Amino acid sequence: MNKMKRRGDYTCICIFMIILLILSGFERVREEVGITFSYKKIIFYYYFFFPAAYLTGGYLLGRLLLWRGRIKLHTVVKKTAMLLVVLVMAVHMVLSAFSVIDVFWGLLPSSAATEIANCLILTYKDRLLVFSVLGLVSAFCISSSFREDTLKTNFLEMEGSI
Repeated sequence: MNKMKRRGDYTCICIFMIILLILSGFERVREEVGITFSYKKIIFYYYFFFPAAYLTGGYLLGRLLLWRGRIKLHTVVKKTAMLLVVLVMAVHMVLSAFSVIDVFWGLLPSSAATEIANCLILTYKDRLLVFSVLGLVSAFCISSSFREDTLKTNFLEMEGSI
């Protein structure tokens, strides 16, 4: 199991480095937007690459914090936290996909497209913080090891000492 976690960490580091290489071209794309007023390239940075960088960075920070330590989460807490992480990421991806589809093909009604874009733009700074926290939470959930039988054993030991 430990080799699987290391392999996942190395994969996450590689993904993080690739995203950082992609983000190194952000300034050039931003200058191009100022010249052409076309948001078709920069939208991927705002909606996909920046959140992915914060998510993987948060995950790697969480793994670094737990490098020598351990965390034990109850199974219900672990599953609930991972469900919330997946749910928030899914909502973000759906809204981002709708916004990208609207930019390229204009399939959404203008009022819906405006509302989605406003929602994504107004929550941008908070979203990056949320993605960092989601990365930390997912690292804690993946790293946690909780066995209910040890809880029962500890409870029985405590009960016997009273």
